[in-house]
Amino acid sequence: MKNYLNHKLKLFRIESVASRLEMLKRLIPFEAFIWMAGLIALILISPSNDSHFTFCFFKNVGIDFCPGCGLGKSISYLFHGKISASFEAHPLGTVAAIVLSLRIYSLIKRQIQNYKSIYTEV
Repeated sequence: MKNYLNHKLKLFRIESVASRLEMLKRLIPFEAFIWMAGLIALILISPSNDSHFTFCFFKNVGIDFCPGCGLGKSISYLFHGKISASFEAHPLGTVAAIVLSLRIYSLIKRQIQNYKSIYTEV
């Protein structure tokens, strides 16, 4: 009897974890997930490391000026608390971090409102 109850308890835990993951998928839209992953990556990388691959078309072609280059490095410096270095890397890094954070917030808020409206119409 004890083994049977332990088995049922394990199944309940697995089902509750699966249901929590499913709920998380419903509440966080894909676009918000991508933006959050990008911001988390900028938090985790070292902004002072210059040896990395770039997707910048202008840099790969050999043109030195690009209006977007340094934006990621600027946000990374900002997350590491180096505000002056952030501004030197790109003056709009702080604005971009705020805009991305507001976009993530608005996407999740809209998803939660939609979720509530669907499931409270019963």
